Amino acid sequence: MKKRNFDLSFGLIVMFLLFISCTVEAEMFLSEGEIYVTPEQIFADYASNELAADEKYKGESLAIEGVVNAVKSGVNGKPYVVLKVAGFNKPYLQFVDTETDKLMNIKKGEKIAARCIGYGQVMGGPQLKECVLDTSS
Repeated sequence: MKKRNFDLSFGLIVMFLLFISCTVEAEMFLSEGEIYVTPEQIFADYASNELAADEKYKGESLAIEGVVNAVKSGVNGKPYVVLKVAGFNKPYLQFVDTETDKLMNIKKGEKIAARCIGYGQVMGGPQLKECVLDTSS
């Protein structure tokens, strides 16, 4: 019985340490004043209350990681990426022109990290502008 309690305690400690290391890793690549957000979180925040989400994200430096749903070219010729979340409207990341060559190699289903400026919500989807790919994560 004592060995079983020890194994259980040891397992819980290992799981706790793994959780802490994952949490710290996600925030380690942030710059001063940058906000880390997931596609699901920014989508949920805008779906819940657009005014509150604008206050939190609009004009702010954001770090976001997510799975690519699509890579597209906008009407203005600027490249953008649609990130995968459940539902119809999805977060849109509009990239600066210098990222075009890098974006040509990204495929649907790949995980990417980017640094952007929050731009609000357009037609139900959170918009992030002036994005650059983050290759440090």
